[in-house]
Amino acid sequence: MSKKVRKSLAVLAAFVLTISFIAGNGAFTNVHAQEAETETASEQITSTTEASLATEETAAMATESVTTEQKAATESNTEAAKAESTASVTAIQKKTAVKSVKQGSDPVVTNGDFTKYLTKFAFTDHLGNPFTESHPVTKDSNVIIRYEFKIPNKETIQGGSTYILKMPNVFQLDGLSGAAQKLNKQQAGAVEEVPNWTVNNNATITVKFPKTLTQSNIEGFMEISCSVDADQLKEETIIFDLGQLEGFGQEYQTDFKPEVEKKSPEVAKKGTLNREDQTITWTVIATPDKGDNNLEGYTLIDTFDKKQVFVKGSVELDGTKTADPELTDNGWNYKFGKISNGSHTLTYKTKLTDEFFESDYKSNGAKDMSAIAANTVTIKTGDSKGEASADASVRVVRYAFWKDKNASNNIGYDDDAKKPYLGFQLKGWYDTAGRELPVTFTDKLPEGTSLMETEGQLTVKYGSGNAVKLTKAAGSTPGENEYTYDTATREFKVTLDPKYNNNFVYVNYKIWLDTEAAVKKGSVRNTAVMTVGNHVSISDYEDSSWGSGYQKGKLGLTKSGAFARVEDDNTIKWTVTVNNNPTKTVNGDIQFKDVLPEGLEYIAGSFNANYKGKNEKNVQVNGNELIFTIKGSWKKQMHDHIYNKD
Repeated sequence: MSKKVRKSLAVLAAFVLTISFIAGNGAFTNVHAQEAETETASEQITSTTEASLATEETAAMATESVTTEQKAATESNTEAAKAESTASVTAIQKKTAVKSVKQGSDPVVTNGDFTKYLTKFAFTDHLGNPFTESHPVTKDSNVIIRYEFKIPNKETIQGGSTYILKMPNVFQLDGLSGAAQKLNKQQAGAVEEVPNWTVNNNATITVKFPKTLTQSNIEGFMEISCSVDADQLKEETIIFDLGQLEGFGQEYQTDFKPEVEKKSPEVAKKGTLNREDQTITWTVIATPDKGDNNLEGYTLIDTFDKKQVFVKGSVELDGTKTADPELTDNGWNYKFGKISNGSHTLTYKTKLTDEFFESDYKSNGAKDMSAIAANTVTIKTGDSKGEASADASVRVVRYAFWKDKNASNNIGYDDDAKKPYLGFQLKGWYDTAGRELPVTFTDKLPEGTSLMETEGQLTVKYGSGNAVKLTKAAGSTPGENEYTYDTATREFKVTLDPKYNNNFVYVNYKIWLDTEAAVKKGSVRNTAVMTVGNHVSISDYEDSSWGSGYQKGKLGLTKSGAFARVEDDNTIKWTVTVNNNPTKTVNGDIQFKDVLPEGLEYIAGSFNANYKGKNEKNVQVNGNELIFTIKGSWKKQMHDHIYNKD
């Protein structure tokens, strides 16, 4: 006969654990755990329910047996059925007793590994964003740590058992503890049937089961919200010990940068141009870190621009030839071997390429142009804990040019030639790094003018040396310190010493104002140019102007007056300028005479004449006439005197 056993429906039970505390530094931390219990009727059988079911089965079997025998047999058959039923009950009770004994034999676990129950792990910021390499953990981070777990039916956990989860010691968790609560309080079962959670001050979580759990199939999670302990964040990664859980990341990037031991080597560098062969000697002084006191294992890395090439066989260490370093595309690497303590000096050469001497340097105005050879050296310690760099440069070529008025005699009048003149100076610098290239200064004179070729009027001066007279070339091409002048084109050209290259060169000359039109024009502008080889051309112009009287060399005379109050009298102060014409040099004495108009009288002692750096007060007064004699050679005379106004 078939047996029907009504089995109970599956039971859903949920548990919530909430633990909170106020951490040091005002950080708020809480732990939230939720457990969901889902079971089938067959999986919910415990030793207690089995005994209950066994009793119900026995009663049902006994009833069925009696009913059957009443319908089909005699009283004796009824007694036999009862005996059979009793035997069945005894067998079931024995089976249940054996199972209960087996369950009771599982030991209490102390500090077991809870990671074997983990099913998932997550580590995010307080907004739920996962930590990644581009979003690292910082000392200011607020974080959420989530563990998900499941205790399967096959596991039996004795009451009082404890398990451990290890956490990184970088969070503020001290003193965090709490007890679990059921999520749905209407369901059967006491709170003690689910585990309690405690976060310990040694960065571990203790999971404690207060009551024995058998086929429970518990699933849940534990979620911890906390902040990073800035004082404990001392690693570049945070590592979570997830034990047997696979498939989830365990290391998370932080922004912590460990302090690396720094070493302080030193390096210095300088360069010297060798004009005889257009090379540069570079000197490198390397000094080890004070703690090392030795350069063994140190590396020098030298780089230079593409206008230089390394001169093989030029390396010396402390004045002794040594093997060439390892060459690179733009320099070399040198590693120190066994060597004595302290600083050491390495020298080597680079050769300048033609680019320095073939590049164009051109300007349509006064300009100072140059080119340098640059170089950088870096020293690195053998353990990569320190490095230093030094830059050096050498000016290889320099080209500069200006045209100015002659500072000492820029405008004048020649009594012998009976015409005015203008004075100019050409100033140039041409440093070709020792290469001898032709250098010329050329000036195209304005129309109506000509070159003054009077003996000694054309000179060249190199730097601070003495002026040298320029001589006229015999042919059309001037030699060194020679000049040519083409009267048809009015082109004046000077050839200079190509070997001079360490200072300015000055060419001084004068031009005549030949025509009345040129003189009356009152000003000229002309342009000169410096050329070096075929690649340097710098030009500059200068304006010159003059006033009336220059064309005839006559004396200049101007007079002006202004009212002045002297005590209670109204006066007029007269200022007279004699010979305001610097082109005319006055030789001999000149008499000055001023006749006062009617109504004015001279104020005694008010006369003053200033010339040749001195003041003269002595004036001859004859009635309304003032007479003063200017003695000797002079160019410009000024004096003033005061008259009464009636």
